[in-house]
Parts: sequence; C-alpha cells; structure tokens
Amino acid sequence: QQQRVAIARALMQQAKVILADEPIASLDPESARIVMDTLRDINQNDGITVVVTLHQVDYALRYCERIVALRQVHVFYDGSSQQFDNERFDHPYRSINRIEVNEKAA
Repeated sequence: QQQRVAIARALMQQAKVILADEPIASLDPESARIVMDTLRDINQNDGITVVVTLHQVDYALRYCERIVALRQVHVFYDGSSQQFDNERFDHPYRSINRIEVNEKAA
C-alpha cells in the first residue's frame, strides 16, 4: 500500500524520474507483481524514467530493460537484461557466501 502511495505522489508531482528503492521488499508475490506492473506501465505509457533497486534477479530480468549489477560496490555488469547471464551473476555471490562460511568456521 505504501509503495502505491509513493508512486502516486511522484506522479502528482509530475516527476521525470522515479527512484524506487526496493519497491517490492517484504511484499507477497501478487503485490510485488502489481507494483512492478505499475512501474513498467508508468515507464512505457507516460515516458517516465524508472530506476529500481532490486535483490530479486528474476524480477529485474522480467521487468527491466537495463541491469546494473554490483558486487562489493563495484559494477560487474551493466547492460541489457536480454544479454544478462544469470549464471555469471549468481557465481560471485556463491563465492562470497563460501568465503564467509569458511571464515566463520576458522
């Protein structure tokens, strides 16, 4: 509900860019879909640039034209969602998790 209010507020102010920081965090899948559909519609129908931060790669692939992926504050992918290699994205995080587990075990 708060996400939709924030989107409506941005539209009322005739924003040229909407920055949505984790707009679907803590939402159930249906509510997340509604929010992302709304943001996509705003972008496509109203021509407003929408920038979202997401941790859900599947939503980024489904809804975003461009993906910028960060790893330890460095950009390691910046390009089209259609050319995005999910395995390449997942691999660094598996490596980081493995390192953290090994450090805790030591």
